[in-house]
Amino acid sequence: MTETLSTAKREQVLRESEIKRVHVDTTVQEKAVAFPTDARLYHKARRALVRAARASASTCVRLTCA
Repeated sequence: MTETLSTAKREQVLRESEIKRVHVDTTVQEKAVAFPTDARLYHKARRALVRAARASASTCVRLTCA
């Protein structure tokens, strides 16, 4: 925060009188953080590969096995 205020003063965005007193809200709220699992990472990689295959589909010949 100190660096942010110093930069603002240096760039003349804030005056010293505007930041004599600063109120900071330190309220912490829970977030729904989803940690990557192996299955999710595999699915993400699969989607990327499918996108890449579809993007190059116009130059590829599709082979089907019976």
